[in-house]
Amino acid sequence: TAVKVEETVVKNLDVLTDKYKETVSAGESYKVEMAVEAKKDTEIATATQNKMVKEANQGEDAKATNIDFLDIVIKKTITKNSVEQTPELITDTGSTVMEIIIPFNFTGKTKVKVLREHNGVVEKFNETTTGTDGTCKIDKENGLIILYATKFSTYAVSYVAEGEKAIEEPAKP
Repeated sequence: TAVKVEETVVKNLDVLTDKYKETVSAGESYKVEMAVEAKKDTEIATATQNKMVKEANQGEDAKATNIDFLDIVIKKTITKNSVEQTPELITDTGSTVMEIIIPFNFTGKTKVKVLREHNGVVEKFNETTTGTDGTCKIDKENGLIILYATKFSTYAVSYVAEGEKAIEEPAKP
């Protein structure tokens, strides 16, 4: 995989942490964490893979040869009486846009795109510097993909690698 999830950095998590402060009762503590995990094709539903491949290749003459899947989740965990409760998944941060900086090896890769599947809808991120949800910055010079997002579920980075065969939609189950 070209994505280096172990080196991913997130910004604005402190803003989100402050936002959830009022949801905690007296005597409780809490933490808000983000996890970015690489996923194998076999861990992603075939329907989601099909939608992502189709979106990655939409209007392209050179079809994607690789898709690296990522699971990006935010969890809020409350501790009551020194006992950590079951984490609550935060799938939408509302107006709080998270900036996620993902190291990426661009060597021999072109047509890098970011895709997100959230609640069954797949969308391609627009490359821009506006910092709004559903946008990204592809920084080849520094080897970074910077995502701006408010919705968290399955993400993918698609690209064309020199000398590799284009991927097709997976077989129907």
